[in-house]
Amino acid sequence: MKNILVAIDFSNATDAVIHQIGKLACPNDSIIHLLHIVEPSICYEVSGVLPDEVPVPVMDQTEENEVISIAKNHLKQTAEKLSRLTDATIIQAVEDEFEISEAVINYAEKHHIDMIVVGKHNHGFLSTVFLGSVASSVMRKSPVPVLVVPVTREEQ
Repeated sequence: MKNILVAIDFSNATDAVIHQIGKLACPNDSIIHLLHIVEPSICYEVSGVLPDEVPVPVMDQTEENEVISIAKNHLKQTAEKLSRLTDATIIQAVEDEFEISEAVINYAEKHHIDMIVVGKHNHGFLSTVFLGSVASSVMRKSPVPVLVVPVTREEQ
């Protein structure tokens, strides 16, 4: 597997995922893509004052730029940790999308990824039922193999 995509969310699961990627046999010509998805921040403005007028979503560009900058800094630190564990080339990417699993799949298709790696949090049954799971969604939709790294309660 030459092109490996690692979806990073900067939770406590990140270290467990990076540790597992470091244990994989990645030849020197492998490329590891570290991807973090930033959900766009939206605020609403009301257009007019009549009841039949609807709120209009507006992007707060200043806040979003700041969040992306912070994410890039965290991703750089994560890449530095990973570079101590493997000789593979590491590419860092931060994208902003509303649907995280779709963004992961789209990135994988665009960059001809051979395998996707995600961490799986154990938030409990009800949380998974009502909120869903990015890992589960990626597994269902992925056209390539998905490695799911389980995260124990101690690691969370």
